Amino acid sequence: MLSARSAILQTLRRGPGYGQALMRDVAAATERRVSLAPGSLYPALKALERARLVRSWSVVPGGQRGSRR
Repeated sequence: MLSARSAILQTLRRGPGYGQALMRDVAAATERRVSLAPGSLYPALKALERARLVRSWSVVPGGQRGSRR
């Protein structure tokens, strides 16, 4: 069985991910076996960050991708 945590990590190995695009990429990479909602994705990302498996960054407001982390 594939966990959400491992699916996120496998997807992020391909490159950085952002919110809904990351949810879509995880679903596509797992052939829809793992489907994440915002309420499960963001806590999972925070847990991965606490475990030092991923890193987040802030984008300068007004930048190309907006002002969200």
